[in-house]
Amino acid sequence: MADIFRKGEVTKLLSNRSVLMLGDSNMRSIYRDLIYLLVYGGIIPAEMLRRPKPRRAGHCGDRVIELSREDTAGRDFVEVRAFECDGLCIRYSFITKVYSSIVRRELKAIEDGEAPIPHVVIMNSCIWDLTRWGAKQEDKYKKNMVDLFQHLRCLLPDDTLMIWLTTLPVSTEKIRGGVMIKQLEFVQHSMEFMIMEANKFAQELCMAFDFNLLDLHYYMRFQLQRRTKDGLHWEPPAVRMMTNFILSHIALSFGKTLPGNTRSVLLKEAVCLAREAKSSSEDKPIKRNKGSQCTSILRHFSTFQNPEINLDQEIRKTILNVQKQSDPFQKLKRNHEGRRKVTKRVKSHGRRSLRKDSDHPEKSSVQNIKPYSSGLDRAPVIKGSEHVKEVTTCYSEHTSKFQNCLTGKNSTRLPPLVPNNTYE
Repeated sequence: MADIFRKGEVTKLLSNRSVLMLGDSNMRSIYRDLIYLLVYGGIIPAEMLRRPKPRRAGHCGDRVIELSREDTAGRDFVEVRAFECDGLCIRYSFITKVYSSIVRRELKAIEDGEAPIPHVVIMNSCIWDLTRWGAKQEDKYKKNMVDLFQHLRCLLPDDTLMIWLTTLPVSTEKIRGGVMIKQLEFVQHSMEFMIMEANKFAQELCMAFDFNLLDLHYYMRFQLQRRTKDGLHWEPPAVRMMTNFILSHIALSFGKTLPGNTRSVLLKEAVCLAREAKSSSEDKPIKRNKGSQCTSILRHFSTFQNPEINLDQEIRKTILNVQKQSDPFQKLKRNHEGRRKVTKRVKSHGRRSLRKDSDHPEKSSVQNIKPYSSGLDRAPVIKGSEHVKEVTTCYSEHTSKFQNCLTGKNSTRLPPLVPNNTYE
C-alpha cells in the first residue's frame, strides 16, 4: 500500500533533485501525472494522458527537447521532454528498446556533463523489446538488460537511486496501439506470460546488481478494471496510484517521513522494513551487487540473507566482471578519465603492429621490419642472433636438399625458402 502525496508534499520531497525517467507510453503517463501533481494537484484529466494536438504542445509548463516528425511512428519514434521548476528537474525519454541508442545518448550526456547527474532513475522497457524487434528477442532482451545495468553501475554514483519498474499486465484480448501491429496479433495471447517471465528475470538481475525493484505488476493486477479499452494504458486514478507508489518508494529509500495521509498495516510494515534496512546498512555496510535489499520495500517479502539468483552462466560471468570493475570506475570523474585513457591506448595500438621484438619485448617490432621488396622476401627481417642462425641453418638445409634433388637422391617437392615466421 502506498501513501497519498499532495502538491506541497511532492515539492518538498523532490526539491533540488534531478529525476530521469526512461520508458514507453505508460512511463509517459506517470511523467505527466507527476508534473500535474506538482503544478496543480488533484487527479489529472484523461485527455491530458493522451497524445496532445499539436504534438509539440507543452504539458503543464514542460518543454519539448526532441520530437519525431508527424509521420514517424513505431519503434523509431523519439520524444524527449523536460520539466524544471525551483531546482527540480524531471527529464523523460521515450524508448522502444531497453538499451537503445537513445538510452546510450542520455547516459553519454550525463557522463560528459551536458545533463545533470540524476538523483533518481526510473526505468522500464519490455513490451516493445519483445514484439517489435524481430523473432527470438528474449535472449537479446536479457543481454541488453545486462549491458544496461553494467553501464549504470559503472556510471552512476552511490547516492543515485535506481528504480526498475516491472511491466504492467496487458489484456489478452485485442490490443490496440503502435506497439501491436496487425502481423503480431497472435503474440498477444501469450504476452502476459512473457511479461511475467521478463519481470522475474528483472527481479533476479536487480538483486545481482543491487538495484531497486518496484513491482507495479503485483499491485496493478488487482486494478484491471481501471485499464483503458486499448488493453495497454490505464485510467487517471490508476496512474495516480502508480505515482504514489513511486513517491512512497523514493521517500522510504531516502529516509524521508511519509505524509501520513493513509493508514494501513502494510504501509506500517513497509516503514519498519525500511528502518531495519537503514539500521543494518549503518551497522554493517552491505557490499554492492549482493542483492540483499533491492526489491520493493513497499511489498512484503520474507527476509533472507543470501538469496538464490537463478541466472545464466554467461550473465553470471558478466556480473562478476562488473563487480571487479565497479570500484575504480564508480565515480563519473574516474569513469571519464578511464574512458579517455582507453581511447588513447586503442588509437596508439592502431598505428603500430601488435608483434613484439624478441630481444626487446617492450618495444614494437615495426621499427625492425624490412619492407617487402620481392616475392622471395616473404618474412620480415628482424634483428637478433637467434633468428639469423635459424635462417642460415634453414638456407643451408634448403641448398643441400636442392642438390640432392638435382642428383636424383630426393623427391622433386621443394621445401619452403624460409621457415614459418613465428612473429606473424
